[in-house]
Amino acid sequence: MSLKFLQKANEVSPDDTDIQKEISSLTSLIKKQRVSEKELAQRMFNMKDNGNQKKRKKFDSKFQALTMFGASVIVGLVGFVMYKYKYV
Repeated sequence: MSLKFLQKANEVSPDDTDIQKEISSLTSLIKKQRVSEKELAQRMFNMKDNGNQKKRKKFDSKFQALTMFGASVIVGLVGFVMYKYKYV
């Protein structure tokens, strides 16, 4: 809203450098605020990729590999025990 007033003031006196400085500073402030709001919304909805997601994926990958290895060892041991004691 204040940007509109400054633009009208600039139309009235286009040679005033103070008004032009205020317009440029207000424009940059509005841009910064929009970026900040966008980042906040992305964090709120977990849309932004941060370090936690990469760490989580790495942990999940290791957990999955260890689970598969553990399950394979257990299946192998059960098969060995069944063969040894002739449960088949």
